Amino acid sequence: DDRTLLRVELAELLEGNDEHDAAFAVWLSALRERPSSKAILEALWRHAERSWRWGALVEALRDVAASSEEPFLLRKVAEIEEGPLQDPESALSTWRQVAQREQRAEEQQHEEQDQRVLDANQDPPGAANQFHGNRLHARRPGRVRER
Repeated sequence: DDRTLLRVELAELLEGNDEHDAAFAVWLSALRERPSSKAILEALWRHAERSWRWGALVEALRDVAASSEEPFLLRKVAEIEEGPLQDPESALSTWRQVAQREQRAEEQQHEEQDQRVLDANQDPPGAANQFHGNRLHARRPGRVRER
């Protein structure tokens, strides 16, 4: 997306000019547009390391993660809580949320896979009474004749 690329370029420019607070805000804006972007998340991580803004990063990641079932961002929150913030209770709670999201994602994946199998095995309309292997055909239910 062009907007996201512009935000990334602006954030890098701001960081180069030592405008770290503004850069952080732009990086967060870019993350909201592309929550699955590892490059943007890595930039935010680097920024948090330099400025020790882990709390602000956790808050922003939780905010973005709330609009997605993807556990990726919550995993990063748990890592920050375990590491830099040294908050094992919060980390444990977040890891539980990650596990719940992963379980829901796995269940959804199984349901979608089951549906694909059902769709693939479903006979076309009117084909339920036809079996071409031994050349038996049904004209009407209960009446089978051999060709």
